[in-house]
Amino acid sequence: MVYNIFAQNLLGAIALERENAPSALKKARELRQDGMWNVRIADEEGHWLSEDVLAFNEEPQGLQH
Repeated sequence: MVYNIFAQNLLGAIALERENAPSALKKARELRQDGMWNVRIADEEGHWLSEDVLAFNEEPQGLQH
C-alpha cells in the first residue's frame, strides 16, 4: 500500500510517497524534526492516518494486541 506524506514550512509544501507504513512514519518524523509542520500521512484511498495507527502497524506480527 502506498502512503502519502504532506508537510509545510516557510518555503512551501511538499508531498512524498512511501511504500509501507514504517517508512512513511519514519519520514514524517524526520520532516517534523527538520522543522516542517502540518505533517500528515494519508493512505492511497485518501484516509488521513494518525501516528498511533501507523506505529501500531509497525510492530512485528507477534506483538500486536
